[in-house]
Amino acid sequence: MQLADVIASVRRHWRVSVAILLLSGAALGLFLFTRNEVRAADRWSTTVQVLVSTRESDGALPEGVPPALLQGQAAVALSGPTTTAALEGAGLDDSARSNVTFGFSTPDPDAVEEGARSDILRLTITAPDSDLATNLANSYATAYIDARRTIVTEGSESTQSSTRNSLEILEARLGNVEADLRAADPTLLALLDSTGPGSAGSGDDPSPAIDLPAGTPLKTQLLMYEGRTLINRITSTQQAFADASVRAIVPPSFATVVERSVPLQITPELPSPLIPVALAIAAGLLLAVAVPVLIDRLDHTIRDARAAGNALSATVLTTIPAPSPSGLVSLAKPGTEADAAYRALAATSVATDQLPRAIVVTSPVGTVQDNVAANFAAALAGLGLRVALLATDPRQGWFVDPVAAHDPTTLPDLLAVARAEGINGQIHESLLPTRLENLSVLAPGKTGTDALLDGLPILLRGLAAEEIDVTVIAGPALLEDPSASILAWSTRSVLWVIEAGEVTEQEAREAASRLTLAGATPFGIAMVSAKG
Repeated sequence: MQLADVIASVRRHWRVSVAILLLSGAALGLFLFTRNEVRAADRWSTTVQVLVSTRESDGALPEGVPPALLQGQAAVALSGPTTTAALEGAGLDDSARSNVTFGFSTPDPDAVEEGARSDILRLTITAPDSDLATNLANSYATAYIDARRTIVTEGSESTQSSTRNSLEILEARLGNVEADLRAADPTLLALLDSTGPGSAGSGDDPSPAIDLPAGTPLKTQLLMYEGRTLINRITSTQQAFADASVRAIVPPSFATVVERSVPLQITPELPSPLIPVALAIAAGLLLAVAVPVLIDRLDHTIRDARAAGNALSATVLTTIPAPSPSGLVSLAKPGTEADAAYRALAATSVATDQLPRAIVVTSPVGTVQDNVAANFAAALAGLGLRVALLATDPRQGWFVDPVAAHDPTTLPDLLAVARAEGINGQIHESLLPTRLENLSVLAPGKTGTDALLDGLPILLRGLAAEEIDVTVIAGPALLEDPSASILAWSTRSVLWVIEAGEVTEQEAREAASRLTLAGATPFGIAMVSAKG
């Protein structure tokens, strides 16, 4: 495809190109107008860093910290009760949850390996404004620490329950041991009591030293040692119960807020409109050129003189402006562009010195040739030639002046006479005058094929004898009426009429083939511009 073809397509479909450019401009304007409308809502983010107790580097548990606080803290921080408490602490109800985001993160293990602290947890809040983010972050930190205290309280209560059960078991066993010692040697029972809690031998030593008399039976010795161990276990269990009771009343969180960051706005800025604008302009221009070209690619009708000439193997003699609907049944007005085009067609036809005495004006399909035939005949008459215009179809009745026509002799009438007895002066009487000097018309009628075959050659010879310089026959479409082929065979010359956008290349080639079979040659092509 050449640049000239692209330019021709754009000129032919300029309305489509203009519409595309207008739509592209409207879309671009809408984009620029609504940029701020679709802009993301303002978002502010802040972080609270919390120092917590963690496992030692060797995996040992820190003293006094419940194991529940060393794992699963993300679930605790992001749980419904914790986030709800944070919202309530900031004076918000649960409906505000959709406008805020709670986040929890632990140190990156890779960062820890590089020396970063592993005991810092981060609580993050994202909210629509700075003040709300700050208030909610503080409330979130408080809610999280309270949640850790709740875990400690629950653990302490569980410890209380278990130590109480242990004390009951230990005291019951100690009572049994004391009963056995009382039965074996009451004096040893007093010695056991003297080594109880607070005595010189008390403490965490699992095997306290007891001075027993010589000869004390082994069974009694074992009872003494068991009793001493039970007393120590009871003492330590009582201490654990007391610690758990205190911790349940005032539970520690094992967490300390160490830093509160300043809220930062994280709303993404609108991108520059320059690239979208440039792309929109480029796409609009590309479509404005590509769509007309694509339309022509998909359109197999003949739309220019070159395509018409190639399809019909003839020369385009002129291009005629498309007539209006009312102009299809009338001659072109003097001084108009159409009138100039027909005069140019007539002048060119005469200048070739090959204008035949009789010529059929036809088209592969359609009826636009009627108007061209009438105007062509009128233009030839305007050059001083005596012209006879033969109408072959009743639709061409507008050729005849209603004032001049009163029960006129029609083409079928003359053909019938020619077949029966030849033409003997009837032609002069049958031709109707028009308002144009040198132009006469033969009224139309329904003509049979047999009459054309036998009578038309005789009629054409008769017209020549009447000193008619050119006979212009307004024929039907070659592919729609078989009589058109007979007209072409009779005259041996055809002026093709092609209306842009109404005849396909295949139809034109088929019509050219039929013309060749009829033994006729194309005189030329009159190209009628596309409608509208």
